[in-house]
Amino acid sequence: MWHKACNNSDEKEKLLVNLQHLESFILLVALDAKTLWHKRLGHVHNARLLNLKKK
Repeated sequence: MWHKACNNSDEKEKLLVNLQHLESFILLVALDAKTLWHKRLGHVHNARLLNLKKK
């Protein structure tokens, strides 16, 4: 089964394209997570500052 698919260049192309899509998708998700994490940290930091000001 696998050998058949590998011998077919069209299948190989599809596989490569799918891998590239997956890679860019993972990168996008990672970037999203990073920005969300930074925003979250920012909120925590702001909350701490507000608490300090209240005291």
